[in-house]
Amino acid sequence: MNNKKVREIISFYKQNFKAISNQEIYKWRAVRQFQDNWDITTLEFSSMLEKSFARTSNLLDSGSYFPRRMLFESAKKEPEKVRQLFKNLYNEEDNLFERIESFQEGIETIVEKNYPDRKSYQDERAVMVYLCLQYPEIYYLYKFNMFKDFVNQVDFPYLPKKSKEKKSKGAKCFRISFTL
Repeated sequence: MNNKKVREIISFYKQNFKAISNQEIYKWRAVRQFQDNWDITTLEFSSMLEKSFARTSNLLDSGSYFPRRMLFESAKKEPEKVRQLFKNLYNEEDNLFERIESFQEGIETIVEKNYPDRKSYQDERAVMVYLCLQYPEIYYLYKFNMFKDFVNQVDFPYLPKKSKEKKSKGAKCFRISFTL
């Protein structure tokens, strides 16, 4: 890895922190909103969910993409099932990919039952945002092409690849560890 290039990028980031922060701070505000309001045990699960996700519209709903809206609709119809899906999703002792798939399938089942003419929109992007909100120290948002460019610029030995099975657009959140 090219440590000199990494230091240059960090220096650029520090010099332009205010502008970068102004563009990206909304993500941290969404995390704060979520963490200040999330209470999986509350009796008013549906309204707590809406309050927790109040600042995530830019991350979860845009154009013809409505995972947040369908999550809220699902929670209104079947709050206990959605509550259990989140409990399972946030259980770090279980396999990450199995948790994601189980969450997606669970919401899909609720949507098919209650809204047969709609999609659930619970793709990897949406589910990973949910994980980022709960565990920002473990999962984080990123854009695939920006990450790929960074890896190439710093000669990092890992070459990121998009999933061949399912392709998600836009920001994603993954767990990745490496030492600089």
